[in-house]
Amino acid sequence: MPLTKRKSTSTPVKSKTPIKKATPAKQTPTKPTPAKKTPSKDVPKQKTPIKATASKPATSSSNKKRKVEELQEEKDSSEDEEDDIENEQLLGANDIDNMESGSDDDDDEDGQDSDNEYAQDTKFEQMIQSRIDERKSLPKRQQAEDDDDFFRKKGAADEDSDDEEDSDDDEPLNKKQRTQDQDSDQEPGDDDDDSEDDDDLTELEREAKELDDEQRQILIDANLELQDQAKQQEKPSLLTDYTKAHENDEQVDEDNIDILGIGEDITKVHARIMESLRVLGNFKELREEGFKRSDYLDLLKKDLCKYYGYVPELIELFIGMFSVPELIEFLEANEAPRPLTIRANALKTRRRELAQSLINRGINLDPMEAWSKTGLKILDANVPVGATPEYLAGHYIIQGASSLLPVMALAPKPKELILDMSAAPGGKTTYIASLMKNTGVLFANDVSPTRSKALVANIHRMGVRNAVVCNYDGRDLPKILTPLDRVLLDAPCSGLGVISRDPSVKVSKGVDDVTECAQLQKELLLSAIDCINPNSVTGGYVVYSTCSVSIDENESVIQYALKKRNVKIVPTGLPFGRDGYVRVGQKIFDKDMAHAKRFYPHVHNMDGFFVCKLQVLKSGVKIENEEEAKKQKRIEKRQVEARRQQKQKNIDEQNKREQKNKKLLEEAVKSTGSLAAGKKAMEERRDAIRKERPFRTTKQNNKWREIGTRRKQPKTTMV
Repeated sequence: MPLTKRKSTSTPVKSKTPIKKATPAKQTPTKPTPAKKTPSKDVPKQKTPIKATASKPATSSSNKKRKVEELQEEKDSSEDEEDDIENEQLLGANDIDNMESGSDDDDDEDGQDSDNEYAQDTKFEQMIQSRIDERKSLPKRQQAEDDDDFFRKKGAADEDSDDEEDSDDDEPLNKKQRTQDQDSDQEPGDDDDDSEDDDDLTELEREAKELDDEQRQILIDANLELQDQAKQQEKPSLLTDYTKAHENDEQVDEDNIDILGIGEDITKVHARIMESLRVLGNFKELREEGFKRSDYLDLLKKDLCKYYGYVPELIELFIGMFSVPELIEFLEANEAPRPLTIRANALKTRRRELAQSLINRGINLDPMEAWSKTGLKILDANVPVGATPEYLAGHYIIQGASSLLPVMALAPKPKELILDMSAAPGGKTTYIASLMKNTGVLFANDVSPTRSKALVANIHRMGVRNAVVCNYDGRDLPKILTPLDRVLLDAPCSGLGVISRDPSVKVSKGVDDVTECAQLQKELLLSAIDCINPNSVTGGYVVYSTCSVSIDENESVIQYALKKRNVKIVPTGLPFGRDGYVRVGQKIFDKDMAHAKRFYPHVHNMDGFFVCKLQVLKSGVKIENEEEAKKQKRIEKRQVEARRQQKQKNIDEQNKREQKNKKLLEEAVKSTGSLAAGKKAMEERRDAIRKERPFRTTKQNNKWREIGTRRKQPKTTMV
């Protein structure tokens, strides 16, 4: 159930005569006869197309009666014309003039009636327009009340006017017309008669009827919109109703129920979310007395957890990153799958040739956007995309669009030394090799031996010949590898950007997982920087990327590297994407953090991703200035000398104690006359000393440790 803003389907305020779509009047099929057209009779027919008939819907009975009258008048007029032709030869000129003047008077009366009807309809249109102009200057609450009163009074007036017209229409009907009207009402095929009546209408009348229906529908939509606006301006009682409905709920452990929304109707939760968004969008006017914005946000967070199935920690994290409307868009985008994309292997084929081969096999595809020259988007496939002969031959690899971006930012060159620190399953590694044109050396490292098997398989299938696969902890690589030109670190992360592919992240990840991943990412990034040769002619760059949207795993990690190493942020060269955060809440990052790029599923229709490019300026730990460096060296030198002196002092004291103990033992042997008695006397002496100063001696593994070894190291004063 997507949370998109939709037009309200609320019905307008009911009146005694609701506005409804007018049905075409029914007429009895009669054989058309030629009739004499007079200017006076044509005037009302020309006004019909511009009538505001939508203001006063005609009932079916009045339409029938009016149509019968028109047909009868046409028949009478044809009979009168025949009588005029026969009597013209018998009557004199004066009688003919009197007859014509009488007929003209009748026509004038008919035209006047139609003009009155037209004036009434036009007047209602003017009333509608004047009300719309007036209501713009009124407060929103008064607008809703005035609109309700206006349409209620108009409905009553329409009903009275319809009753009067029905009574007036019944008088001139003769018995023959009433009989025809009753017969037409009792016919079972009324719908067929309506279609026949439409066929009998002239083109001008048909256009007039369509215009009337269109104007009527416009006014109906305007009425609905006014009612919708009036309803939206009503102050909601969201928190009051929620509090009353849940005041008697028992406090039980319902973690799974709260997350999945099992304990409450999901449609009610959806309605509350929409209402909360409306209130937060106009909080000053729509808020309830006694409640704060934080109360509405707390209710919104709880409802989002129930509706989308997230743990509260993640919703809290996302609210700190997005505005409330954008958060809804982000959560909705995570419910839809991303497009399936593949990358053509430039080492074996061209994208155009690959596309033609796949189309011939029944795969419908389109080239990716202009930013990628190797990507293809799969629209529909009649065969498995991962089992075609082209796939097995290594002409393409299934790879997400967002995973192409870090390699494009790295921009590898031929004959360079490059490291992919977390290479499995090999999509980025093979892309780097294709850009290097199988030259230079590419180190593909992954800490997991199991994942390395898939890495080796893809390297062989894609025809990569310059790769060296290894299994090391990335934190140990600076001690193993020689200085490199470029390093790509697609760091392990919480996966908050690929929820559409792995919905289990909603309940399996939390703030603790984000913090743990961030600590590992900081260590890996420092190791990646230490692997770089800052004096490289063509390189000296590190690209850091994650498939997470969390700030702690992205901007915070980069900021940590800026403080610990001599690096700077440079533009990624990617043609699109949102800039990295420079300030979020109370967190302030380096101003160059705007060079980093963020990608979101609700904005770019791809997995959430973060890409940042660093240039290494100098190897080693970062030092602010030369004076600070000299001071640090002096401190380190003093510390080394102090440790050496303390060690020598401890050795001298140990030697003195050994000489003293040796003399005491000789004296004890002389006094007791035997070696065993002398040792026993020495132990008794040591026990006595231990009781007096227990902190000076200790016994471990049944052996005495010399006195003074546990003494604390003296503090060295730094100048």
